[in-house]
Amino acid sequence: LVLLSCRLLLSCFARCPSGHLTQSTLLSPHLLSSEGVAALWTGVGPNIARNAIINAAELASYDQIKQSLLKVPGFGDNVVTHLIAGLGAGFFAVCIGSPVDVVKSRVMGDSTGQYKGTVDCFVKTFRNDGLLAFYKGFIPNFGRLGSWNVIMFLTLEQVKKNFLTEVPHQ
Repeated sequence: LVLLSCRLLLSCFARCPSGHLTQSTLLSPHLLSSEGVAALWTGVGPNIARNAIINAAELASYDQIKQSLLKVPGFGDNVVTHLIAGLGAGFFAVCIGSPVDVVKSRVMGDSTGQYKGTVDCFVKTFRNDGLLAFYKGFIPNFGRLGSWNVIMFLTLEQVKKNFLTEVPHQ
């Protein structure tokens, strides 16, 4: 399904000028007949790597930023601190995850066999397009991940504050 959504993002508007998705566009018989069922798992490795890297960056950077802010006079364990730490976590996640995201999208969108795998895609992208190619779409990606992290961590902190009670040590 991730492969199909990736291919849709890369090519749907060329085939669907109205921008409306149809069932035949979503599960193209052409994909299955030309590339086989195994094509549905194309890019699963880069996708897992991307998710692991971005999640690790979000979690580690949020805690680090929050702890650093709590040491600054005027910052307490409140919504403002959580908001800033969430935005910072989103920023770090995009900085660290964008190269993997670009490679994942290119591998999954490669129906012509241009790339032999993840490492080949990374090397070819760097050689042909340079380092900045790995940060294409940085601003919209930060808008998405930054807002996601703010919402996720604000919710987490509020749930911890309002619904969890500490058990006294005996």
